[in-house]
Parts: sequence; C-alpha cells; structure tokens
Amino acid sequence: MRSVLADTGPLVALFTANDRHHARFRAQLKDLARRGREMDFADASLWWLAAQTGVTDVMTTDVADFSRYRLPDGRAFTLL
Repeated sequence: MRSVLADTGPLVALFTANDRHHARFRAQLKDLARRGREMDFADASLWWLAAQTGVTDVMTTDVADFSRYRLPDGRAFTLL
C-alpha cells in the first residue's frame, strides 16, 4: 500500500458529497484500499501523536491493531 500525506482539502472533499473534488478523491481512496494494507505509517503516526500529546481516543475501523497497541507508559487506546 502506498502511503500518502493528505492536506485538509481532500479530507473535506471526501466527507462533502457536493464538493467539486469529492468523486476524484473518493475514487483514489477506493483504489488505495483495493490494493491492500501493510502496518502502516498511519498507525505509527497516530501512536506517536498519542505518545506526544496524551490523547488516546482514536476513531478507527482497525480495532484488531489498535486494541493491541500500548503507549510507552502502558496505556491503551480508547476506541471510538
């Protein structure tokens, strides 16, 4: 799976059906998902942010991985 950085615009477009970029970014996201996944930089990035900020609530569909992850102090994520 190719990792990408996303600016705010594409994220807003994904959640706004009438955004002029909605169809383009939705198609790109489906294409990325179709290719499969690896342990991702995205998971590692969220883990690092949680360790730095103390924010442990995470919105995810990746319950299996985030249920196992622990921060350096032993805390688990709260899955939303």
